[in-house]
Amino acid sequence: MSESAAGVMTAALSPWVARAAMRTQALPAKPQPLAGRGERALLALLALSPGKAVAITTLIDALWNPGDLPHDPANALQLRVSKLRRALSGLGRI
Repeated sequence: MSESAAGVMTAALSPWVARAAMRTQALPAKPQPLAGRGERALLALLALSPGKAVAITTLIDALWNPGDLPHDPANALQLRVSKLRRALSGLGRI
């Protein structure tokens, strides 16, 4: 289990679940399931480096095989980030 500076905890469970934990609460908030495979993969990659910036090229290389790159990888990554933020928006400030 990993916790980011924003207080979002991730756990490698099946299915993936993101939990928000307020620093003043003993128990985490209600689990928020992540439906999209791409969003789960992105969250997993970011959870491996809590509190650190991850290079765009690192994320693109990890999310897509070289032969399966989208036409505009940076735009496709931004779309996944947007979807992940939307999915986690109910957990507080992300």
